[in-house]
Amino acid sequence: MDVLKLANTVSESAQVISDFLKQQNLKLSFNVEDPDVTELSGPGAEQFHEARRRIYDTALTLADLMAGDLTMLETYNSADISAAVRIASKFRFAHAVPLNGSISYDDLAESVGLSKFTVQRVMYTLMGVHIFHQPKPNNVAHTRLSQRLATYKGIDAYLTMGQEYLQRSCYHIADALAKWGSPEDPRKTGFNIAMDTDRAIFEYAEDHKELHSIVSGSMEYMSSYKKDGLISGFDWEGLGDATVVDVGGSLGHASKRLAQQFPKLRFIVQDFEVTCQKGEAALPDELRSRISFQPFNMFEPQPALPDRKVVYLLCWILHDWSDRECSQILRSIAQGMKPGDHIIISEFVRPEPGAGSLWLERAVSRSDTYMLSGSNGRERTAAQFEALPRMADPRLRLAKITLPSDSWTSVIEIAFDEEKKMY
Repeated sequence: MDVLKLANTVSESAQVISDFLKQQNLKLSFNVEDPDVTELSGPGAEQFHEARRRIYDTALTLADLMAGDLTMLETYNSADISAAVRIASKFRFAHAVPLNGSISYDDLAESVGLSKFTVQRVMYTLMGVHIFHQPKPNNVAHTRLSQRLATYKGIDAYLTMGQEYLQRSCYHIADALAKWGSPEDPRKTGFNIAMDTDRAIFEYAEDHKELHSIVSGSMEYMSSYKKDGLISGFDWEGLGDATVVDVGGSLGHASKRLAQQFPKLRFIVQDFEVTCQKGEAALPDELRSRISFQPFNMFEPQPALPDRKVVYLLCWILHDWSDRECSQILRSIAQGMKPGDHIIISEFVRPEPGAGSLWLERAVSRSDTYMLSGSNGRERTAAQFEALPRMADPRLRLAKITLPSDSWTSVIEIAFDEEKKMY
């Protein structure tokens, strides 16, 4: 690799970044008062975000090249950041630090119930990755990242899901593979070994209120990403007076976002009964006439809705499952479809190694590992998404994959062709 070429890419992209920031009268830092780069908009924003991604990808490559082999292996095999985040989350460090101003280590230690020495050790680790900062000796204050730990809706559940369940499950992937080989069964995973259960993760969650609440909260956090491509990746406006069936839609996060943007659409959110009850209770009054909840098992045949055009929405659903289970989910949906209906999938589309963004490649691989650990699910390439509907029902076909310019996640559109018979 040409180091100067990589450095020039950073330099040229940095000029685009600098020009945009000057135009907007903004600056970049980790300070609470300065913006998150992913949320910037306005004239020139598309070029800004393209330049930002180029810098991020190139900087990752440069950092790895400059680190050396042993440092790279040590870095990518470490658990220090994860452990520090877990401690901070469990003992609610972010909630103990004032949103404005600072707190002494002594007062913080007393508030969270740990020794000052322990709190300092954890904080030093977190400060190394810009979570909290030390504005003056013996004092701690928020950065933008740490403030989000205290204020972002659903983030506690998201972190707990990762720390208490997914990371433990990931540790046992190798044990699961040694015990069962490479099955598609969602009951033969690292999660099953970690939790000492023979039930699939979602079956287990249904019977364990704490995990069920954590899963719902995690979905709420994930749905809060405004740049997930769901809104801009499909012509929702063009559906007119249609019904969106939000399959496995949890508390209705995606449906609520779509309902606020597209007032002609109606929504049916399907999930476990207890989840539907919570979603119904939390539904804003202004959306109650357009969003309803329906307890439903996504592996059962969908009831037909003959009077309206229907879109079946699968938002972060199929990656939870192996091809076998995904085929059953799609087959069940197809049984309720009619010509003109569609299935919309909102997920990562996995790039081939080296074919695109290094950051996206790593993010998708991280998610893929979590899916393997929890349910033998997977992230899929475009070719795998093309094959999946054909496995389920010959009337289903991949129509389109869209990756909006403002998103890392894609919108996959599956069409229904009635003339192709099942047998």
